[in-house]
Amino acid sequence: MPYAKQHEKCVLFLEEVFGTTVHVQKLEGAGFTVECFAQVFKSESGKPEQSVKDPKIIRHCHSAKRILVTTDKNMRFTHVEEIKKTTIGIIATESNTSPTGMGVWVQALITAKAKIERKVKKQQRPWFAHLSRTGDITRIETITPDMTTRRTRPKEK
Repeated sequence: MPYAKQHEKCVLFLEEVFGTTVHVQKLEGAGFTVECFAQVFKSESGKPEQSVKDPKIIRHCHSAKRILVTTDKNMRFTHVEEIKKTTIGIIATESNTSPTGMGVWVQALITAKAKIERKVKKQQRPWFAHLSRTGDITRIETITPDMTTRRTRPKEK
């Protein structure tokens, strides 16, 4: 699907690191619809699964039509072959750490809300973008069939 349908809703899928109730409440209060890792990937005991591989998360976001929010800014390189099979949008934080915690990235998402919604509607898919601490969406690129991985470690399944 080259472009999202105009009526498609922007639903963020937050990786496990974002999944606190406070962060979800702030994002929902800002008008986002949010799905958390712990809601989807549960073990039989009801606790969040451990060691879920990125390709499984990418496939879930594709099939559920979610925008993946991750702290893995290199996902575009390490999982490009999996991403090419999807119509996913991925937003990665520019850093996987913050001296003030994950709250800075939640606020950046809120600041970038209009830009994110515009990308969901208009950006050719699959796409990958970076989120700055100030809420700028940078380095957005469409993942094309001719892109290749620079991966040297074994593939995750």
